[in-house]
Amino acid sequence: MDSSISIYKWKVEKYTLVDNKNLGMYSALDDLVQMLKDEFSVGYDIQIDKIWEEKSVGFIDDRRDRILIYPRNERVEPFGLYGCDWLHTTDLVIEIRSYGNLEKLSNIINEISKIIKTNIRRPNFIDVMITASLTENDKMRNMFKHIINVTYRKHNP
Repeated sequence: MDSSISIYKWKVEKYTLVDNKNLGMYSALDDLVQMLKDEFSVGYDIQIDKIWEEKSVGFIDDRRDRILIYPRNERVEPFGLYGCDWLHTTDLVIEIRSYGNLEKLSNIINEISKIIKTNIRRPNFIDVMITASLTENDKMRNMFKHIINVTYRKHNP
C-alpha cells in the first residue's frame, strides 16, 4: 500500500513541475521569426509575422508575400534519472503565402530551407530541423501556399 502512495506522489510531483512559464514554445517561435528576418536575402518584399499579429479578415493582398509562423504543439518528456530533467520538443509551422508564380514560391521555400539547415544549432536550443513540407497550391486559385513544419528541441527551458 505504501508503494502505491509513493508512486502516486511521484506522478503528482512529475506533473506539477511543468507549468506554462517553463515551456519553450514561445521562445522557439520568437527565435524562428528573428532568424528568418535576419537572414532572409532572396530580394522579394516579404513580411514575416506571427499569425496572431495578422489575424483579421482579408489580411493578405497580391502586392506582397507573407510568411506566417505559429506554434502547433510542445511535447514535454522526462529526461534523465528520476525525471529531474526535461526534454521539450516544440513543433512550429511556417506558412508561406504568395501571389506571382511557382518559381518565386520555390525560391522562397529554398531560401527558408537553406536558413534553417545553416542554423541547425541555435543558442539556448539543442537543435532546429525541418520535419515536413507540404504544398497546398491546389486549394486556391491565383495564390500559392506552402507549409513547412519545423521542430525545436530544448533541454530544461
